Amino acid sequence: MSLFDLSSVVNALSTHTLTVTRDAANTYNSYGEAAARSTASTLTVKASIQPFDDKFAQTPDGPSDSQFVLAFSVTALAVRDRFPLSGLGTYEVQEVEPWGPSGNYYKSTCRRLDSEEPRA
Repeated sequence: MSLFDLSSVVNALSTHTLTVTRDAANTYNSYGEAAARSTASTLTVKASIQPFDDKFAQTPDGPSDSQFVLAFSVTALAVRDRFPLSGLGTYEVQEVEPWGPSGNYYKSTCRRLDSEEPRA
């Protein structure tokens, strides 16, 4: 149990209500081959979306800071969750950092997807 429960503060400061798409887990047949996935599920999450600012994130060959946002939420997102941001495109969760000991919320680093290609 944390010393401070900041979940109500995170909810009060939320800037977006996200419609998150989460892929179902892979299933495997008796030969160990990946079988077809079931359909993805969606959930609604209130989050505070903030610009990503990290001087170490920009590299000559890599993505720039403008391709990332941070999502602070009470509900845990999962790596590979996707959500649209109006006027900005679709983002995919790259990393989730639980901040439970600091106040019962999660910080997710999300990257803008350049194209809507089918996912393997």
